[in-house]
Amino acid sequence: MVAMDAGHLRDSWKGVMYALCMHNSNNKIIHVSTVLADKENATNYKFLLQQTCRNEHMQRLLSSGEVTFYIDGHKGSPAALRPVLPQAPWRACVRHLVTNKNMKAMGHVHKMRHSPN
Repeated sequence: MVAMDAGHLRDSWKGVMYALCMHNSNNKIIHVSTVLADKENATNYKFLLQQTCRNEHMQRLLSSGEVTFYIDGHKGSPAALRPVLPQAPWRACVRHLVTNKNMKAMGHVHKMRHSPN
């Protein structure tokens, strides 16, 4: 299992931190790679994957089809995976799907409560 996600940095650190992590055979989380960029998009996800695949062992493992990528709801994630690792299976992270759905619903409720009409 491979997790690929990006988090927005605030305050004095502006931009986005991309991370790729996976489980090892002892079910421990291993941090594989990190990229800092100005915004979250497919180009930066692709750069993260390309830099990770510069390591020949990681290239073989990630392109083997034996590990599944779990990605957030950002449309840039699958768009980056397809050209770099076309054989890699991926799934949407359930936690991200639920969180994104709840945030949209809360925003909708907030707008309804605070609308002028």
